[in-house]
Parts: sequence; C-alpha cells; structure tokens
Amino acid sequence: MTEDDNVFHYDDQQKHTILVVDDSVVIRKVITHILEDHNYHYIQANDGSEAIKLLQNETIDFVITDINMPELGGFALVKKLNELNLGIPYIMVTDADINKYLKLALDHNVGNILSKPIEKTELQSTVYKLLYPETLFGLKNYLVTTNLKKIEVDSSDQCEKAVLEIVGTAGEAGLEKDFTPSLRLILSELAINALYHPHGLTDQKIERTAVQLKDGDKVTLEYGYNDLKFGVSITDYAGKLTKSIILTTFKNFIENNEKMIKAIEEGKDPADFVSEKGRGLQLAREMANEYYFNIKPDEITQIVILSWLKKKPVTHASQSIKINELR
Repeated sequence: MTEDDNVFHYDDQQKHTILVVDDSVVIRKVITHILEDHNYHYIQANDGSEAIKLLQNETIDFVITDINMPELGGFALVKKLNELNLGIPYIMVTDADINKYLKLALDHNVGNILSKPIEKTELQSTVYKLLYPETLFGLKNYLVTTNLKKIEVDSSDQCEKAVLEIVGTAGEAGLEKDFTPSLRLILSELAINALYHPHGLTDQKIERTAVQLKDGDKVTLEYGYNDLKFGVSITDYAGKLTKSIILTTFKNFIENNEKMIKAIEEGKDPADFVSEKGRGLQLAREMANEYYFNIKPDEITQIVILSWLKKKPVTHASQSIKINELR
C-alpha cells in the first residue's frame, strides 16, 4: 500500500464554489491550490467587505474566512452571513491564539476554526464533510483501512478494558511511545464521559461509582489503522452534547487555568479553580493530532480521534476547533 492509498481523495463531484476571504495573498494561494486539487471552483476576496458584495452577487456554496482582516473581520462577516440567512457552511482560519476567540465563537455559534499554517488534510476533510454532512459520522469516513474493529460497552468495567485493548493495538500499529499514555488518557476520559453523562449518571461519575447501563443503552468504540494514522471513534446514542456546551467547556478551562496560574503567582491556593468537568473534551483538543466532534441532536454524539503514526503529537493548547452539529 502506497502513502497515496492511505489518504482520502476528497474530490468534489458537484464542483461547489468556495469563497476564500483573506487579506494575505500567500494564504489565499495556499488555500485555493488545495481546493483546485479537489475539483472545487473558488472566488477570492481581500476582506469581509469585498466578500459581502460577492455573496450578494454570486452563487457561493461555502466560505473560508480569515479572522483578522483590516477592513471587515471574520466574525463580522459571519454575523452578516447569519443575517442574510443564506445557509452557507463556513470555516474560519487564523494564525492567532484561538483561545482568545472562544467567547466570540460562542456568541456567533462558530464550530470550525482552523489554525495556520493550514494542515492540508484537515482543511480537505473539514470542507468536504460540511458540504457532504452524510460523511460526518463513521470512522470509515476519516480513516482509509479495510480493518476496523468495534467494541460495544454498557458498563464502566467494560469501558476500561476496551480502552486498554485499543491503546495496545495502537502501540502494535506503531504509535509513538511518547504519545501512548496521552492516547490512553484521552480515550479513558472520553469513553467514561460517553458512558455516564448522556445517560443521566453524572453524579455517579463524580462519586466514581461503577455503573451498568439500562438494557439497550450502549457506547460504541471503533478503531483501526493504516500505514499513516491510527483512528478511534467514541459514540453515544443520546446526542446530548452541543456545540455551545463544548465551546463553553473550552472557554471555562482556559479561564480557570489563567486563574490557577495567577493564584500560584500570588501564593494563594489554586484548588478552587481545579475542575474535572469536560476534561476529556479539552484533552482531545490539546493532545490529539486531529479530532472532530460530531453531533446529531438527541440522536448521536461521535468524537473522532486521529493520530499520525510518523509524526510527533501536538503539544500546543491552541489546536483547531472542529465541532459539527447537524440542524
């Protein structure tokens, strides 16, 4: 199997037109080159003001916009998109610290912000899945492999065993040894959260009480790998997580961390700012090479974690945000 065989070919059969908005000619060139390779048409705009004129006069199917632009910024453009009620999907990009924009993302209901420099596969995947939402769910839509395995769990004991099995397989697949403990931590938190929270068992989780779900309730963990990536999806069938909850969790974590640091610097007890609520979500964002939070309200929540086998893990806390909530 060649490297090319391990990568999805997100070719756009419908030849959608994408509006690329960025005051940097270089960034526009990078993005449009990626789009050209996958059959998209594109139109370029230098800022939000120019983009709004194009939106009113051209047929546009998707928008990729920078956040910081001199004339009219990305969030102002997103606000206008919502006002025009065009129903056009969009993503934002930035080279700034995404943590600074969490409140604005929450206020404007923004679910996808990608960090610059643009990761090619991340951009390809995010654009395609927003244009073709039927490809959002299922690990097979993220990982090219003929060997996917599923584990269904309905108790906390089973959950723990499943995580150990998956992490062991990741090691056999060639996952960096330095990242193995991180993967175990991420999966343990996410799997346990999926078992407890959507099924009304939050108090039991806080009290660290072992649980058995009611008949018919379950959490599914699916995993597999190819020569490039190891992938895992964690799925619950309640769909209680929301974009707003996730963004609020990120925002609260960042604010609490800042308060903890300040308390330590002032010689005070930082314990008041320590919280386990939503820790799995933040761990996925901080530590996974690539992740997606996908939600169909009241039906399904699926978190996809992808780890490059030949790359070092992400170490920064301003990882791209990818939250997709179907309406």
